[in-house]
Amino acid sequence: MGETIALAGGFPPATEADWERLALAALKGKPLDSLVSRTDDGLAIRPLQAARPLAGLGLSPAPWAIMQRLDHPEAAEANRLALDDLTGGATGLAIVLAGAPSAHGFGLPDASAETLAGALDGVFLDGIALRLEAGAVAPDAARSLLGLANARGHDLAALDISLGLDPLGTAAVAGTAVPADWASDLAGLARDVAERGAGGAVALADGRPWHAAGATEAQELTAALAAAVAYLRALAEELPLEAAAARIGFSLAADVDQFATVAKLRALRLLWGRVCEDCGLPDARAHLHAETAWRSMTRRDPYTNLLRATVAGFAAAVGGADALTVLPFTLPLGLPDEFARRLARNTQAVLLEEAHLARVADPAAGSGSVEALTDALCGEAWERFRDIEKAGGLAAALATGAPQAAVAKAAAARAAAVATRKRPIIGTSEFALPLERPVTVLAPAPAEPPVGPAVTAPTADPATPALVPHRLAACFERLRDAADAFAAARGGPSRVLLVGLGRRGERAARTAWTTGLFAAGGIGTAEIDLDGASDAALAAVAAARTEGLAVACLSGTDAAYEREGPAVAAALASAGVAVFVAGRPGPLGEAWTAAGTAGFLFAGADVAAALAEVQNRLGVAADTETN
Repeated sequence: MGETIALAGGFPPATEADWERLALAALKGKPLDSLVSRTDDGLAIRPLQAARPLAGLGLSPAPWAIMQRLDHPEAAEANRLALDDLTGGATGLAIVLAGAPSAHGFGLPDASAETLAGALDGVFLDGIALRLEAGAVAPDAARSLLGLANARGHDLAALDISLGLDPLGTAAVAGTAVPADWASDLAGLARDVAERGAGGAVALADGRPWHAAGATEAQELTAALAAAVAYLRALAEELPLEAAAARIGFSLAADVDQFATVAKLRALRLLWGRVCEDCGLPDARAHLHAETAWRSMTRRDPYTNLLRATVAGFAAAVGGADALTVLPFTLPLGLPDEFARRLARNTQAVLLEEAHLARVADPAAGSGSVEALTDALCGEAWERFRDIEKAGGLAAALATGAPQAAVAKAAAARAAAVATRKRPIIGTSEFALPLERPVTVLAPAPAEPPVGPAVTAPTADPATPALVPHRLAACFERLRDAADAFAAARGGPSRVLLVGLGRRGERAARTAWTTGLFAAGGIGTAEIDLDGASDAALAAVAAARTEGLAVACLSGTDAAYEREGPAVAAALASAGVAVFVAGRPGPLGEAWTAAGTAGFLFAGADVAAALAEVQNRLGVAADTETN
């Protein structure tokens, strides 16, 4: 072999001071802090972080369990799909029952032994991982599943089963008071499971419902950690402490922010390790399941969900998940068919078998940026966890409504970012696809709660508001749905007259932005170019009348606006046309107001509200309600 060449050998060593000097020169007067971004928790993400010594989480390279949802409402059909999944590479099944927080409108109809036996007919229970996701009926489902395994002659100790009891999370989602006997019921079932000789987790500290309702990374970690500690206390009443800790599993959402997801999963292990160490269990290890995030999925341009799932799945694998569920890309639209399920499991198979992500344990260890974010999330979640403990634990905190209110505040801030497109959703709020290729589902999705970006819904007890799952894209999807209903009723899409002022080349970017914005609201455009028109106002009015359009939007250069914008707007308004302007009001604000303009469309504005107003002027909302 030849001599090893040091690629950096001919360069002088670079220091952080050198980078700062070059960065300040490139920023042209802006401070270095302008390069710092922040998470939803307000944690700083700096552009440069020094590498850290390889500490790691003490994990060993091992493949994760490829989980597929067993969620068809008919047991026989659920069984057929499950067998296809297992034949096609899945190594585990998540048994989802209707009404569970993770059901999203589907699931097996009940927790009876007959239903589970039918759904699992021909499935070798001792050869796969099994997860129960049953919500309020989890105790009955757990007994039915263990009874089925007994009846089939399985050694319960050899089965990989997570029974998924999450009484605190279930109450939070339902918006009901936590049952007074939840702890004794949980401990009693855990004792029964132990006496049967079954292994695996009994309780589930589930962060997914919190994430789906709008929680930040630290809030999701806090909820999961607080639940785990509450369950540890309950189980320790019936089991030795070490055995109690082993009966607790975790589940977190894997979102499209790759590095935040990696850091969140790593932080969960460190936080639980801290709890167990304080309890005298230094070798305890969290068993962590991840599921791609419900709230990031879209109904519009659903194929983009495949990309989101790939990023989220990659992050979950790098973050050290022991099991992973990739939600099928059509789930927001309905019950996924074989094709959608196949892509969900193959997304994982590619990451596992072709990308070889399981061959390295904790690959993010030592990365300055990931370690810094992990540490920051640990610190933030730990402080919030301590606040919950001071309040008497998670059950007591839920009764006050404080954790739910904190999530509501975070969800409202995120919803505002989505509405202003500061947080774009590709295929929905940005780069919308007017003519989408339809996808097939086995059954349409039920109507989602009309809560918009809110995370709480009225309940019998106002102090315990319900956590309601919602998807970030819903506000724009409702606009598209209204536009589609209008088009179906009228035999054609809603349209606005896009009035071009000034040279086309100079206003091209603004016109493209405006056209794309209208597309996000399901609104088409009929463009008229008035560059060089002898009387732009008359031409605009004539075009509106010819096209029969009741709404117009001016899209021009700033110079053209100053020269003739208010006059054109006034002429259109006098002709009964609602006029919007692409751009900020700027110094012409009073002139635009005097001309009777209806609103302004610009980057950073609440464009979701603006599109709703445009639809209102077009009669979309009224026509939709009528039909």
